[in-house]
Amino acid sequence: MSHLWQLSASEIADAVRSKKLSAVEVTKSHLDRLHTVNPVLNAVVQEFPEEALAAAQAVDNKIANGEDPGSLCGVPVTTKVNVDQKGHATTNGLKWNRGYRNLRCPHLACPD
Repeated sequence: MSHLWQLSASEIADAVRSKKLSAVEVTKSHLDRLHTVNPVLNAVVQEFPEEALAAAQAVDNKIANGEDPGSLCGVPVTTKVNVDQKGHATTNGLKWNRGYRNLRCPHLACPD
């Protein structure tokens, strides 16, 4: 399958869970697509490919160990820059916010 980025979320999760695809290869396909179209679209302003690949590898490891990888295992997602994310600035797309960390955020996904 050459265009894994065209699969639906449920198709990806089913294929990853059944080991027809690895979460890493799905993630690489999505990253390749991002690098192809984003220079024109500029839809993604911050990329964390190493984190995406590490998360995908963790999913593949869970599956290999017989653990439950979760219902959307292997499905790549993007998160807007106005959402607090652990370890990353919440920039709201503004350069002057590049160092902002919401330290009082009560959510798991928030910065340390």
